[in-house]
Amino acid sequence: MRLGIGTYTYAWNIGVAGNPPPNPMSRLELLQQAARLGAQTVQFCENLPLDSLPESELRVVESVARDLGLHLEVGTRGTDADTIKRCAVLAQRFGSGFIRLVIDKGHDEPSADEAVRRLAPIAADLGNTRMAIENHDRFPVATLVKMVEAIGGGVCLDTANSLGSLEGTEHVVRTLAPYTLCLHIKDVRAKRVSSMMGFTITGTAAGDGQLDIPWIMEEVRSRGQAESLILELWPPQETPGVPPVELERAMAERGMQYLRELPALVAPSS
Repeated sequence: MRLGIGTYTYAWNIGVAGNPPPNPMSRLELLQQAARLGAQTVQFCENLPLDSLPESELRVVESVARDLGLHLEVGTRGTDADTIKRCAVLAQRFGSGFIRLVIDKGHDEPSADEAVRRLAPIAADLGNTRMAIENHDRFPVATLVKMVEAIGGGVCLDTANSLGSLEGTEHVVRTLAPYTLCLHIKDVRAKRVSSMMGFTITGTAAGDGQLDIPWIMEEVRSRGQAESLILELWPPQETPGVPPVELERAMAERGMQYLRELPALVAPSS
């Protein structure tokens, strides 16, 4: 697996709706950050997309990535055939075997059957590029597996998203590992609220939360399909309207250091 970062490693720095950062991170700055952190790959998703760039700007991104020794990956959101196919063309251009896909977009939340109906014919037209459908909290992982098998794709396994459907991490990882094309490491910590009636789930730097990250990585790596491991973050926003950009940068630094130091689990890709 290639070790990398993505546009959701720096979501606050890039820009979250209603919380604009003072100096939004650009695509080229993200590449520079990746190189500085010792990443091997960078995943560009819909919050800082590549498929909408003019060819001249795309060539600049490619050139900078090549000079920095970085591999590029593509992700998008929604079931629009043209968008997915554009991303697949880019994935082939970059030498990536998948595109990361989140099914829901805005108010469009298709049922599992409807998602399969839309995506199966698109998948058939993508050649060797597969959709890596990310687990979100709306579909239990057992349902996601049935969808992936019907579509003919794979999974982008996020270590925290399925908490929204009350599914434990071990169950999620064991179920999805055989289908995983990309692993998103997102560490979290659960804590009771002061009233003792409820919990909060807070994002942490990788290695500072409650996930057994070495076990997760080995479980996925042993299946032999995953191309990459991408660090993602949920930095808590302490002041409403103020994006925690410095905290996010610090968490990325700490998390990548932790992942780089895990012995023999993330091997450089040939």
